[in-house]
Amino acid sequence: MVDELSFLPQRVKPVEVKAKIPNNLSTEIDFGNGGSLQVFADPIDAGREITIRADSELNSQLEQGNYQIERPYEIQCPDCQGTFEAILTLPIETKGLSEEEMSEFQLAYRSGKDWVTVPSTVNLKERTVSGSISHLSLFSIVRWITGNRPPQVNLVAKPSYVYLGDSSIPDLQVEVWASDPNGDPLEVQVIIGVKTFLTEMLGEIVKFYKNNLT
Repeated sequence: MVDELSFLPQRVKPVEVKAKIPNNLSTEIDFGNGGSLQVFADPIDAGREITIRADSELNSQLEQGNYQIERPYEIQCPDCQGTFEAILTLPIETKGLSEEEMSEFQLAYRSGKDWVTVPSTVNLKERTVSGSISHLSLFSIVRWITGNRPPQVNLVAKPSYVYLGDSSIPDLQVEVWASDPNGDPLEVQVIIGVKTFLTEMLGEIVKFYKNNLT
């Protein structure tokens, strides 16, 4: 039986970083501990603020399951409306791990009670793990330690959004990477939905008139 608590990183200084998306839409946000976020934002989000918060106390709020989990990083941009592409780099903070153990880490985001891993690159010299992300969420780097490993799935839609005013709408391409570390057979289903900014805008307009008109 693996003692999951023994894998919790030592108490380290909390991280809280705030940065605005510049007009050139490309910026690298340094966390000051080896971690960083290189952002490639949508033009409509220039000037909006991104907040990164990390604290070891977040670990106590999450189920560990079969993973060794480094401290989570919560990345938010409440006012962002466009697509979001970035390269996230997080540090390996647990001490005493071998190179083999560190090489098993993967970047992952929280989905319900599960951690979903994304294709990652481990830099053993810098003790960091990097990966591409396309949404804002709770992120960490994780290492599977017991039991049957879950499938690894990554999906990218191209284009990730279209303007309804465009004279022509390009074909939608969906790229899916899926593999099972244990060699178990996989069945992949892709469900496509539509979300419009207009729907959100109309909802806010209705809310405004309800709150301000007598």
